Amino acid sequence: MPKHDQELAAEMGKRMLQRRKELDMTQDQVAEAANLSPQFYSKVETGQAGLTSKTLAQVSEALQTSADYILTGRTESRYMDAVSVLEKMSNNQLQIAQQVLESMIDFRNSD
Repeated sequence: MPKHDQELAAEMGKRMLQRRKELDMTQDQVAEAANLSPQFYSKVETGQAGLTSKTLAQVSEALQTSADYILTGRTESRYMDAVSVLEKMSNNQLQIAQQVLESMIDFRNSD
């Protein structure tokens, strides 16, 4: 792997490790969720192997983050924290959250 690719792979692996720890997941759990072997996932997370676009999509989904974050470290938007909370909600909780947010918007617009 060329030096630039090695550096990128190492940075991506660091972000994957950080996100995995945020989710309190093991490498084996992420590998299973991404449909990868634990050995391959370990090599990717330690920067010893790179990802294809398909594998990047699988890992991003398993880590509940964007491919952009894994590649660059940038989050999708300023709403990422709110989205991660919403993703953990049941359908009923999501409906209630939507009603609360719509009420807040209506209240703000009435000023």
